[in-house]
Amino acid sequence: MSPDVSWRPVPDQVSIGAYLLFDCCAKNGMKYTSTRGGLTGVNFEQVLFSGYAPDGGLFMPEEIPSLDTAILQTWSTYSYPRLVEEICSLFISRDDLPREDLRDLISQAFVRFRHKDIVKLAKLKNELYVLELWHGVTFAFKDLAMSCVGQLLQYFLRKRQKHVTILVGTSGDTGSSAIESIRGMENMDIIVLLPHGRCSPIQELQMTTVIEDNVHVFAVDGTSDELDEPIRNVFADPEFVKRHNIMSLNSINWARIMVQIAHYFYAYFQCSPSMQNIPLPLVELSQTFDSYTVNDDYVIVTMLRCWKENEYLLCPHSAVAVAYHYQEMDLDTRSVPRCCLATAAAAKFPEAVLKAGLTPEIPPEIRALETMDTRCTAMKRGEDWEKILYHKIEEVNMRRKT
Repeated sequence: MSPDVSWRPVPDQVSIGAYLLFDCCAKNGMKYTSTRGGLTGVNFEQVLFSGYAPDGGLFMPEEIPSLDTAILQTWSTYSYPRLVEEICSLFISRDDLPREDLRDLISQAFVRFRHKDIVKLAKLKNELYVLELWHGVTFAFKDLAMSCVGQLLQYFLRKRQKHVTILVGTSGDTGSSAIESIRGMENMDIIVLLPHGRCSPIQELQMTTVIEDNVHVFAVDGTSDELDEPIRNVFADPEFVKRHNIMSLNSINWARIMVQIAHYFYAYFQCSPSMQNIPLPLVELSQTFDSYTVNDDYVIVTMLRCWKENEYLLCPHSAVAVAYHYQEMDLDTRSVPRCCLATAAAAKFPEAVLKAGLTPEIPPEIRALETMDTRCTAMKRGEDWEKILYHKIEEVNMRRKT
């Protein structure tokens, strides 16, 4: 650990929970604690394979690194993959994962990204910056963290000669990103529940066209909230979870959060390469947070305005952030630079682009989905979804044993 990195305790937080899967002895280095305080001294490998902590909390680092200006200046020269490596190294003990192996895993994680820089900053008019986080396989920001997490999982599973079953509920992007991160990997099976007809057609095809032995997709006749219920019930069965080594790749997994920290450092370094705008101390930063809502009509207006001013297509989700920039810019004659995070490519939401009176730009990877074979199992309303899910998990693990 660099002598220039200092640490401070993390305050307790409250969350809700399920279970720790792996019983490994913690080693020296960064440790993790449950937000409910019932478990401390947990190592990274344990946290990676866990959803909720046994006491119902979420895992967080026991300490948070404090970085001085010299470190930030050095980091500002790094590529996005190198920045991810540096940040991850603060939270993963070398005893858990040697630095050389970490570097190789991150490099492999980004092999399939379409942009040479992995993440691209678009500089638009009126001090508007858009950080494009969607150059991964599924054209969504979740690919950035999921691809790294998939490599981390495979590393430890090979090392321990273990198998896990990953259970994911999705409303759209999470499922396809999780699938792509582990498709074809020998030590993992993934079961994804999607709300049939409630994702965009492209989102659904990105999941149902992946025909791999370790990928199992269910199209549920219900909302994303409804399909979460049988998943929660499975995780509420500790004996079953432990017996089948079941884990989650949803947002409760700390490793996803860890990798995504890099977005904000990279955005800062790209927008302020001279580092003239030094980040605020935590106390002051907390006073600058604000929330903003925008209705569907104004999202469409924002997409159209951005195109007229810049010939730049926004997805409807990214347009929410840009709407805030436009509102503040229209109210204040001063030019204040803002960086908006683009969470997905506009190509994933052609219906919204058309509604804005614009022409969708559909890349060949997405256009090809329409002619590909699909495979999924229906979960019909009125059926016992929980029973179906239990049966599928048992079937997957039985097949792995034969």
